[in-house]
Amino acid sequence: MMLEPSGGIDAMEGMTQGQLAELAGVTARRLAQIDKDADGEGEKLFVKADGGGYDPAIFVQRFVAYRVRQATKGAGFDAIRTEHEAIKAEKTRLQVLRMRGDMVDTIEVQRLWGDVINTFKQALLQIPAAVAQTIQGMTDAGQISRILEEELRAAMIELTRAESPQWTREEVDDAEEESEDAE
Repeated sequence: MMLEPSGGIDAMEGMTQGQLAELAGVTARRLAQIDKDADGEGEKLFVKADGGGYDPAIFVQRFVAYRVRQATKGAGFDAIRTEHEAIKAEKTRLQVLRMRGDMVDTIEVQRLWGDVINTFKQALLQIPAAVAQTIQGMTDAGQISRILEEELRAAMIELTRAESPQWTREEVDDAEEESEDAE
């Protein structure tokens, strides 16, 4: 709708809600709802003009501000959706790296190191029983030291020859679930 001075609208007299709705391109009912939902006096769309009716200048300013607020709310949702999509893409990238074997689960590494340390600990704990008969009655500290050192070296060499443990994907997944449940 084009408002012209000849159209019978006097800025001093203001406009009706119907005329403002036509100006904004919405229904008068929608404008009434927007005005009702406004948070404060500074957001109310309908402000009385001096000569009666509603001030069109204030209406236009506040209606534009309302539309900008509405558009900004949508932008927030778009930003959240964009971030969500980026997270999904990163998750997919990590899954592909894992399937290729280019990335290892921390659970797998923790279990491997746990097994390595346990194997080494068991080997060290067997040394006293292995050398007790040999060093019984010996008095030469140097000779006892050499025997213990040989046993320690043998335990470390055995550890380096041990095969690294292998787990099935199911075992790793079970361990991950247990870890997540513990958190």
